[in-house]
Amino acid sequence: DAVWQNMLIQTPYEPGSTMKVFTVAAALDSGNLNENETFQSGKIQVYDTTISEWKPEGKGTMTYRQALAWSSNVGMVHLEQKMGTTWQQYLNKFGFGKTTNSGLPYEEVGAINDKNPVDTAMSAFGQAIGVTNFQMMQGFTAIANKGTMLKPQIVTKITDDEGKEKVYGPEEVGNPIKPETADKVLDYMKDTVEDEVYGTGYGVYNIDGVNVSAKTGTAQIFDGGQLLTGPNDYLYSVVQIAPTENPEYIMYVTLKKPTITGEHGDPDKLVSDISNSMLKHAFTVDVTNSQD
Repeated sequence: DAVWQNMLIQTPYEPGSTMKVFTVAAALDSGNLNENETFQSGKIQVYDTTISEWKPEGKGTMTYRQALAWSSNVGMVHLEQKMGTTWQQYLNKFGFGKTTNSGLPYEEVGAINDKNPVDTAMSAFGQAIGVTNFQMMQGFTAIANKGTMLKPQIVTKITDDEGKEKVYGPEEVGNPIKPETADKVLDYMKDTVEDEVYGTGYGVYNIDGVNVSAKTGTAQIFDGGQLLTGPNDYLYSVVQIAPTENPEYIMYVTLKKPTITGEHGDPDKLVSDISNSMLKHAFTVDVTNSQD
C-alpha cells in the first residue's frame, strides 16, 4: 500500500531541475563545458520534439554558467548533446539506476530512460528519469565533498543486548568527478542565490553570514503514464549546500503537489520556509555545540 511506502527509497520520481547540477558537473568534468561560451535560450528541436524553457520566451543569449543559475532546459540539452554517451556514463557514476544499498527494505532503483534521444535530452534537465531521494542525496555528496561520493546513512550506531556497539562512519562509494570540478559546480550554484539577473533563488535561499550554493527545481508529474495537468500537479524542490567554501550540510527538500495559496503564493517561498529554517537550525546547533 502506497500509504506505508518509505518515500525516501520506494517512490521514484522525476526530479526536475535539481538534476541540472549533475549535468553541469558531468559536462565540466568531461571537458564539454566552457563557462563563457554562449547559446540562445528559448527552445531547441530534438528530432520530433520541441523542448522549451520554463519561461517559453527564454532570456536571450546567456553563458553556460548562467544557464545553471537561470535553470535553462535548452542549455542543458546543448551540454547533453556535447557529451553524447558520456552523459549516461556519468549518470551511472553518480549512482542513478541502481540501489544505494541503504539496508532499508524494498529500495527501488529508479530508471534511466535512454532508449531514444528525446528521453536522453530530457534527462539532462530532470525529466524522463526516475530517481529516489537517497540517490539524489548520494549524488549531491560528491558535489559537496570534493568529488568523493558518500553513502546515505540513517543509523549512527547499533547497541546490542550486551552493550556492544557497532558504529557506522562515513562510507565512500565512488569518485564520479574530480575535486576541482566539485568546487567549480559549488561556485556556479552560488549564482542561483547571488545573481540578481539570472538566479532563480535570488533573495530566497540565502542565509545571513553563510555562503549558500543552491539549485531550485520544478517538475511536472507523470502518473500511470499520464502527465498530470492540475494547478498543483508539480514537484517543487531545492538543494542547498553550505557553506560553499567548505560544505558541512546538504539540505534537499522536495514537495509534491503542495497547495499554493495565500502567503505561500510563491512555491519557492513555501520550499524555503522549510529548507532555510532547517539549515539555519543546523548551523545554530553547530555553533552551540562548539561553544559547549
